[in-house]
Amino acid sequence: HIEDLSDLIVEAINHRGFSLVEVMQPCVSFNKINTYDWYSERLYDVTKDKYYDPEDIQAAFMTALEWGDLIPMGILYRHQEKTYHQRMKTDKNPFLNHNNNDIKDIFEDFS
Repeated sequence: HIEDLSDLIVEAINHRGFSLVEVMQPCVSFNKINTYDWYSERLYDVTKDKYYDPEDIQAAFMTALEWGDLIPMGILYRHQEKTYHQRMKTDKNPFLNHNNNDIKDIFEDFS
């Protein structure tokens, strides 16, 4: 699923925040059980399920625990939130000095 993986990597890079991309690839030299065919029979794309919500953290955890007859792939969980620079309104210039800001306003942004 090279094309799907390429798209996932691009999305992970463009996501403002932490991203984790796990790549599953069979070892063609030593692993004679988890072969390409074994993965092909089990992998399914969660994004093709119209009822799957990648913003539902509980569903994402349950889906991430699947291993065996079914192995999920795709974006299991996505949480959009403002980054630090967006909160401080310095996302256009992250090197601005924050000394002029009232410290109370800064703490309120994180509560």
